[in-house]
Amino acid sequence: LYPPGRIRSSMSSFGSLIVMFGGYASNQKLSSDLFVLDAHSMQWNSPPMSGPLPSARWGHKTVVVEDRLFLFGGDTDTVYSDELYELNLVSMTWSLKEKKDPTPSARWGHAMVAARDG
Repeated sequence: LYPPGRIRSSMSSFGSLIVMFGGYASNQKLSSDLFVLDAHSMQWNSPPMSGPLPSARWGHKTVVVEDRLFLFGGDTDTVYSDELYELNLVSMTWSLKEKKDPTPSARWGHAMVAARDG
């Protein structure tokens, strides 16, 4: 199983796994699929997920903190998003995080990094 070619997807590492979400697929379709590459076996898979799944988007960013992948922003082809999703990488369960002031404005093509506190 290989993901179709795409542009402006996101990729983040979790241990020996590389998690890829969304982007514009080579068939000119906006994607909301998630693929995981095991860097040891070099095998791709698309694990089952639950919870409120993020809509298809491109230009979003993801970052991993402990065992959680955070996804922010992106272009849904109708709006720039200011949504923040969390994916528990153990249970593969998505949740949409509640907005609390101050929140970043909607954006795409931005950068996002995880930083240690202190």
